[in-house]
Amino acid sequence: MTKKNKITIGTIIGSGCRIQGDLTVNGIAIINGKITGNLTATGFVRLAESAIVKGNLTAESAKIYGEVSGNLKVKNRVELGKNSRLGGDLIAKRLRIEDGAFFDGKCDLLDDE
Repeated sequence: MTKKNKITIGTIIGSGCRIQGDLTVNGIAIINGKITGNLTATGFVRLAESAIVKGNLTAESAKIYGEVSGNLKVKNRVELGKNSRLGGDLIAKRLRIEDGAFFDGKCDLLDDE
């Protein structure tokens, strides 16, 4: 008998939701709304096209299709989707930027250690 990997979604923020203040998520975060404050997640973060984060974002890995006005620090891989906007510095091990993404900041790629 094999065990299946269990995926735990810690938080889903709907498109009509607005959060003022810092948010810490244990696990995966799926963001469709607006956060004015820092977002920290122990797992994967997905920002939908409708999502806006005005603050720093820290995660294990991330796919950004919305907007981040702040620094983005990711332990592993980050992907900036074709309509995404990142106004801030980025730190990650691996980076993928789709054609049409907007990125204004500096990028530091970490060594695989």
